[in-house]
Amino acid sequence: MDYLENEAWRPYYQELDEEKRWKLYEETVNSTEDDGANALRKKLYEKRYTNPKKPGKKTDNGIWEMVVMPAQLHGVVAMKKNTQKQIRESLEKLGITEENMSTDVKKSAVYWEIRNIARRFYSTMESPRYGRKLFGMMESSWDEKQVRAAGDVWTMAELVPEKFDMKEEMELFSRAVIDEFYCVSDDAERIYETVREKSRIPRFPIIL
Repeated sequence: MDYLENEAWRPYYQELDEEKRWKLYEETVNSTEDDGANALRKKLYEKRYTNPKKPGKKTDNGIWEMVVMPAQLHGVVAMKKNTQKQIRESLEKLGITEENMSTDVKKSAVYWEIRNIARRFYSTMESPRYGRKLFGMMESSWDEKQVRAAGDVWTMAELVPEKFDMKEEMELFSRAVIDEFYCVSDDAERIYETVREKSRIPRFPIIL
C-alpha cells in the first residue's frame, strides 16, 4: 500500500528533537482536524521517549529497537521461535500491532513514526566517529559511510525477515527504513541497490 502522508504532520515527522516534536504535536493537534490518528501519535510518542524505570531520563526506545533488529542474526545458535518472539516484541514496541494496523490512517501514522526513528538513526552517519577505518584512526568518506549504513539497512529490512520467515509481519518496518534511507542523499537509493545486489549470504547462525 501507499502510506498516507498528512501534510499538516510533515514538520512533526521531519523533526528529530524530542521536545520540539512535542511542541509540533500540540500545535498541529490544536490547528488541524483530527484525521483519526492523533491519539495513536501521542501513544507512540510517549512509548518511544519514556523510560519506565527512569521516567525523568531522556531516552529513545525506537533507536534501541533499530539497533537490536540486525543483532538478531548474531550468536552461535539462533532459536527460530525464540527469535521470532523477540522480533514481534520489537515490532510491537515500534507500534506495529493488530489494533494499529486496523485502518490506513493508523498504519500510516506508524509508518511515518518509524521513518522518523530511521531518520534519526541515519543522522549518526554525519558524525566523524561513524564507520571509522584503520582501527579507528581515519574517518570514512561519505560514500563509505553510506555503503556501511546500506548494509545495516539491508540486514534489518530484508535479511532478518527472510531468515526468520517474517516478511509479511515486518513489511511496514522494512518499507519504512528503506524508504527513509533513500532520502539520505541523491545517491542513497543507488548505493542501497548496489549493496543489495552484491550481498551474499555467508555463514549465519543455525536456525532450529
